[in-house]
Amino acid sequence: MTTARRPAALPAAALAAAALLVLGGAPADAGEGFLLRTPLRVVLGSGEAEAVGGVEARLRVTNARTTVQSFTVWFRGLSDAEGATLWMAKPGEFETEEVADFAVADNGSGIWTVKADSGWETSPDLPLGVEAVTALAGARVEVRLPGDDLEDAPVLSGKLGDFDYGDLPARPGAPGNVVRTFRLRLPPDVDARPDAAARGAGRVWRGRGRGDPAGKDQGVDLFAAGLTEDETYEVWLEDAHGEMVDVGEAASTADGMAFFSLDTRAGDEFPDVAEVGTVKDLSRRRLELRRTGFDEPSLVAILPRIR
Repeated sequence: MTTARRPAALPAAALAAAALLVLGGAPADAGEGFLLRTPLRVVLGSGEAEAVGGVEARLRVTNARTTVQSFTVWFRGLSDAEGATLWMAKPGEFETEEVADFAVADNGSGIWTVKADSGWETSPDLPLGVEAVTALAGARVEVRLPGDDLEDAPVLSGKLGDFDYGDLPARPGAPGNVVRTFRLRLPPDVDARPDAAARGAGRVWRGRGRGDPAGKDQGVDLFAAGLTEDETYEVWLEDAHGEMVDVGEAASTADGMAFFSLDTRAGDEFPDVAEVGTVKDLSRRRLELRRTGFDEPSLVAILPRIR
């Protein structure tokens, strides 16, 4: 027996800050604190043998004696992640609650994140109503998809372990990868931008190693918040001739979050229309996130150089 609970919409500023933490980290998030990283494993019988996922939770006390906490659940490799939801059970309990909808990319990857800072005038709720993420040690986490009987069925699950105290890396990422982060910003034309509260961040990454860079693991991720809820957004990229071309879509959730991922590990290929062979070709190109039906972008970025 399960009970469903939909969270209230999170403040755009909180989601934007969470995106910066997940997709590159802010220097202020470095230092000492509590950190938990737990993998999510495929549920037997779900048919999702290629999927992987994980949970990351952090708690840090700042020099101003405020607490900065974050909780992130991610996955990739699902065959069809449309309608993915996050469910959790409190430590020592079996009854689960629906916590959130995932922002999902076309390649079957998804992410949900929340960041709470006690220094903010308003701060979003952490999962299950806890005051500190450390109280989630031992909690059960499930990623669910709609089943044939219209009931959500778990496809990834895991039990959170214990928190470790120590240094918190400012820029989490896979060991051995070269990662460059960037921010998505509001366009300078204030009168034209469709989503005035939008914020976002992203990263360009590739596997470190010798040989043909086109054969290495590589990709681009972007995460946006403060968007119009339940809308479709287009990702536009500058091609080799300086023209903007449409390279993909991202759907916003009921909380106004959207996620786009191009990951060669998931079988993705760089779009020919943008004349991109490897992530090195993305250096200094303009990227735009546009709400479908709008000519002007909601968010813009200049992609960083990566070697």
